[in-house]
Amino acid sequence: MFSIMKSSKYCYIISAAIILIGIIFLVVNGGFATDIDFSGGCKMVISTQGGNNVNEGTIKKAVESCGFDFYGIVNMSGDSQMQVKTSTIDSVEDRVKVYEAIKKATGITEESYLSCENISATLSTDLLKNAILALVVAVAGILIYIYFRFEFAAGVAAVIALLHDSLIMISVYAIFRFTVNSTFVAAILTIVGYSVNATIVVFDRIRENRKYVGKSSFEDVCEKSIRQTLRRTVNTTITTLISLIVLYILGAESVKAFALPLIIGVLVGTYSSIMLAAPLWKLIRGNGNTGNKKAKKA
Repeated sequence: MFSIMKSSKYCYIISAAIILIGIIFLVVNGGFATDIDFSGGCKMVISTQGGNNVNEGTIKKAVESCGFDFYGIVNMSGDSQMQVKTSTIDSVEDRVKVYEAIKKATGITEESYLSCENISATLSTDLLKNAILALVVAVAGILIYIYFRFEFAAGVAAVIALLHDSLIMISVYAIFRFTVNSTFVAAILTIVGYSVNATIVVFDRIRENRKYVGKSSFEDVCEKSIRQTLRRTVNTTITTLISLIVLYILGAESVKAFALPLIIGVLVGTYSSIMLAAPLWKLIRGNGNTGNKKAKKA
C-alpha cells in the first residue's frame, strides 16, 4: 500500500526543486514582474462607453507616443471602465496630453476621463514592508496557537509548511512571470489561513488518535490520521476550486488577479497539508511511540 509518510522525502525533493527553479528565474529576470503597486507609476481611470477601438494594443501605442511607458490595463465595473497603468505622469499638461492621445485612438468621449493618480515609489516600499510584516505576524500567531493546542514541534512543522506554500506560490509567479501586486499579497495571506486550517484538521486527528494507540509509532499514527482526514480535505479543496475557477473564467480582470493566486495556493496548501505537514512534525519530534500519557493509561 502507498505510504504517505514514507513518500514525504520525494515531496521534499520536488518542492525544493520548484523553489530552486523559482530562485533561478528571479535572478535571471532581475526580480518579479511587478505592478505599479510596488514599482510606482500612474493609474488613469477612463470610461470605455462610446469608444469604438478600446483595446490594449491601441492604448499602448497612444501612451507610448506621448513618451511614457505603458504597464497594462485593468477592466473595471463590468468592462464599462478601464484603469490604464503607465509610468509616473507628474504634470497636468502631460496627463491631458496622454488622455487626448487615448481619446483620439479609441474614440471615447471628452467626459470619459474619470481620475488619475500617481503611486509613488515610497508608498510602494511601505506597502511591501507592511505586507511582509503582516505575513510575519500571522505566522507568529499561528506558531503560538499550535504550540498551546498541540506541541512545539507541531507548531514548527505547521510554520514550515506555510512558508513552503508561500515560497511555491512566489516561485510559480517568478517562473511564469505573473504580475505581482497588492492583490497577490492579500491572496498569500488568505492562503496561509486556508492552508493552516487544513493542517490543523490533520494535527487534531493525530492528537485524538494518540490517546488510543498505545505503543504504536508516531509515524503510524500520522499515516492513519492523514488517511482518515483525506476525503474531507480533498472534498473541501474541490468545492473551493470550483468556485475559484468560475470566478477566474467569468470575473473581471481585478477578480481574476485575486482568483489566480488563490487557485495556485489552494492546490499547494492541500498538497502540503497532506504530504508535508505531518511528516515534518514526525521529522522534528522523532519517531518512537506516541509519547502521550493518555495512551499509556489506555
